[in-house]
Amino acid sequence: MQSKEIIYVSGPITGRPEEEYRMHFEKVEHRLIREGYEVINPVKISDACPKSYTHSQYLKVELPFIETAQAIYMLEGWEKSKGARWELKKAIELNLEIRTEHQDIKNQKEVAITDHSIFLSEWYDEEGKKHIGDRKSE
Repeated sequence: MQSKEIIYVSGPITGRPEEEYRMHFEKVEHRLIREGYEVINPVKISDACPKSYTHSQYLKVELPFIETAQAIYMLEGWEKSKGARWELKKAIELNLEIRTEHQDIKNQKEVAITDHSIFLSEWYDEEGKKHIGDRKSE
């Protein structure tokens, strides 16, 4: 039996009305399930956490879930979310497939992450292996 690919949904939560972000994450979760993914929805994870948790405590709970995924799905507005940028950074470190609501980032040549003005260049070597960062001269 072939297992389904696991995808983690990431996007802005803080500063948005609760009903709005819940509906957004849930709508995307259901669409990704129909596409054949197993979905990790961090809104559901945070529901199990104490209400007194700070933003950094939530991230400590949620970031390990990214390690179990093969892909991350960035919701519209992720660029303005500190937590979503941290989740994307973790996904890049793990070399996960990166998708957005509007297009797959994996086929772009450059990905901008606005946190601390980090700019990452994505490129492929002769064997088709994806790399993130500066090309090394040999």
